[in-house]
Amino acid sequence: MAISQSALRELRRELADLRQRRDVIDARIHGLEAILSLGGSSSRPLARDAEKAHIVRERPAVKPAARRGSLRAKIVETLSTNGARTADVAQRLSEEGFVVGGSATLRERVSRELSRLRRTGVVRRRRNGRYVLATNPKQTRSVTSDTDAMAATVAK
Repeated sequence: MAISQSALRELRRELADLRQRRDVIDARIHGLEAILSLGGSSSRPLARDAEKAHIVRERPAVKPAARRGSLRAKIVETLSTNGARTADVAQRLSEEGFVVGGSATLRERVSRELSRLRRTGVVRRRRNGRYVLATNPKQTRSVTSDTDAMAATVAK
């Protein structure tokens, strides 16, 4: 079974990210061990901790990481099952582990993106405030072609 080039790139990127995180954690552990070895009267507590290192501790509940992808693609994917309000879409994305950077909240970003998708004809807003994918072929555009068109506009 062959893996596509884009999948390989994404896996390499994730591996590099995990290695970088591991290096940061290792450096912090080394620093803490150095501080503890200087400040303590003996190194016995460190030895005791090393003996207990094999014990598996429960990790706190953490949201699983979301599959990588653009916010726009995630929103369209979420709306493909059925229509939803802005808050519902944001909640689903948050539950999937989608994280945004910057000062705008996920709900604000989703609201703005839904507005853009509505203006381009990818989604429609019903009277009850729910967004649905446009069913009229004349109104429907590919999300990737939309993104490509936006990138071309920015490049000018």
